[in-house]
Amino acid sequence: VYQQQVRVTVELGESFDAGRYTLTYEKLDGRAGSANGVETEAVATLTVREGDRVLGKLQPGRRFFTNFPGQPMGIVALRSTWREDLHLFVQGWDENLAAEFQAFVNPLMIWLWAGAGIYVTGGLLAFGWQSPHTREQRTTPPTPDPVRSGPPDAV
Repeated sequence: VYQQQVRVTVELGESFDAGRYTLTYEKLDGRAGSANGVETEAVATLTVREGDRVLGKLQPGRRFFTNFPGQPMGIVALRSTWREDLHLFVQGWDENLAAEFQAFVNPLMIWLWAGAGIYVTGGLLAFGWQSPHTREQRTTPPTPDPVRSGPPDAV
């Protein structure tokens, strides 16, 4: 029930484990940027397996900007299930395309979002959906009861 993390450097074709997943580093590609000052992107492709079953591919990477070439931004790859989230970052690579990856397996994250939804729904039910008549009753001061309001008892 706790976060698991791993930071490894692997060559093309090598694998590493992160929690119950096995990740295999397939390739590192460069592609031209598309908008918002992005000059280029470097994206790694990793195959995600659980045992012998292939679950899919993740593509973490780095974005390089025209105005800030020395300050790349990470592209985080995410695999989310009801059981846990797998976050994958590429930290860097060398001239032989050996890459350093950091992976986090965060259990039960979807339940935090579900709990937040329940919390907001409860707040709306408690405070948001009151009829105008109910609000009016709460804001008007009580009127004195004519039967009980008379002269004070003399002693």
